[in-house]
Amino acid sequence: DRKLRILALHGGGANTKIMEFQTISMQQALGSRAEWVFLNGRRAWKEPPVGIIKALAAGEPIWGWYGVENDDDTDRPYFEKLSDASVTFTYSELDASVDYVMDTISKKGPFDVLLGFSQGCIMTHLA
Repeated sequence: DRKLRILALHGGGANTKIMEFQTISMQQALGSRAEWVFLNGRRAWKEPPVGIIKALAAGEPIWGWYGVENDDDTDRPYFEKLSDASVTFTYSELDASVDYVMDTISKKGPFDVLLGFSQGCIMTHLA
């Protein structure tokens, strides 16, 4: 029988090591019935990792899939800005990331499942 092939895309501010940790329960549940491919984003993350993220990153660089800027210069929490309709968000480097994911699918696929967390989930919908 053919194994289930899963392409896993981490969230922003993470890497494949972190995504491997986040999916360990699924990996264990699927066992040898699945083959996992973990893909790093291509956009270097601005903030250095701290705490558990730093530990899980295992010394590897931290990545994102695209840039996010907004026109709110206040210091209020980011999640407040996200829910404020008057704040404009601008996304950059999306096309390059979509091309990168599609190229990976073309070269390493086919995949039965595209699995993403946060920014990685958004990429699964754009690819």
